Amino acid sequence: MGDWEWLTLASRWVLYLGMAIAVGGIAGEWLLHRYRALSPALKRYTLTGILLAPLALVAHFLIRAGSLAEAGIGGMFDPVMLQFMWQSTVGDALVWAGSGMLLLGVSHYLNVRSGDTGPMHWLQLVTAVAGMITLAFSYTLSGHVQSAGLLSAFTLITHVLLISWWMGSLFPLWLVTHHLDSDQSHEVLELFGRLALPAVLLVLIAGMVLSYRLTGWSAELIESRYGFWLMLKVALVVVILALAAFHKLYLVPALKRAGDARSMKRSLLLEKAVGMAILGVTTVLAVLVGPGH
Repeated sequence: MGDWEWLTLASRWVLYLGMAIAVGGIAGEWLLHRYRALSPALKRYTLTGILLAPLALVAHFLIRAGSLAEAGIGGMFDPVMLQFMWQSTVGDALVWAGSGMLLLGVSHYLNVRSGDTGPMHWLQLVTAVAGMITLAFSYTLSGHVQSAGLLSAFTLITHVLLISWWMGSLFPLWLVTHHLDSDQSHEVLELFGRLALPAVLLVLIAGMVLSYRLTGWSAELIESRYGFWLMLKVALVVVILALAAFHKLYLVPALKRAGDARSMKRSLLLEKAVGMAILGVTTVLAVLVGPGH
């Protein structure tokens, strides 16, 4: 694998990570707004994602241009190649993703400047939802999903939104166990568990529908590179589902009984690590070994 492929992978993974942080942080700002102790750390976390994702987005665009130009680092800034990329579906995806991040930035600004109630609070929610959908839609404009039909596009949008929310919410949950008392932590984790159950089911359904429409689950799939990485992603998803079930069935009730959040903190960090690995495998599937390859 060449240098450009490594750079493409790295920028795409950072983009996924930044997007998850922004989406999870914005959702956390809405759901956890009444817990004042969380506000400073949660705002810094959200701002990190809002700044990181656009930087990774621009870097990924330039790296794609440089990869096609095959003229070294200078190829990333070649005017002809940049114009070609801008007029392609990669440029369309950049515009939509950038617009989505801008809307998330506006939502975050409204949260910082406005109160927890009133019209501005609801405007923050509307802006956040619009930004998340716009950002997720950008992923349907390039790659192998582009020509797979409306159902695949809708399925991908659903999958991207829910995965981003789930992965991006793990650190805010860690903040909950770090800054709030056991009763408040239990309340928040119970709420997240209720929200996560239908979200996880939708993620699994969307993932299966998407993989079937892209590959047909043919016999050759298992023996292909795509099949290997897809199975690895499925295995990691099984691990993270097992951790989520362990949280809901054992650690959250134990937190209520014993008032000790140390086990929950360690488990959330482990779940975050597995989530980052899932984003890494997703990056490989999207960039190197997708059905288009």
